[in-house]
Amino acid sequence: MSQAVGALNLTYQYNGEPLPDTISIGAIHCKRSQLNRILDMYVMADDELYQAKNNGRNRVELRVL
Repeated sequence: MSQAVGALNLTYQYNGEPLPDTISIGAIHCKRSQLNRILDMYVMADDELYQAKNNGRNRVELRVL
């Protein structure tokens, strides 16, 4: 997914300088029975999103339970 976004060659302006648009994704793969609450899925996916950003952005982080 991040490679597909990069291939579009989209940019945005920051302080007058064009910078490339990127995408960071956090995801989780599990069975519903592995979650106490459906909200837990969103919390874990959000954690993975921030992990993707902390690991350099423009990447996908997937947690498999």
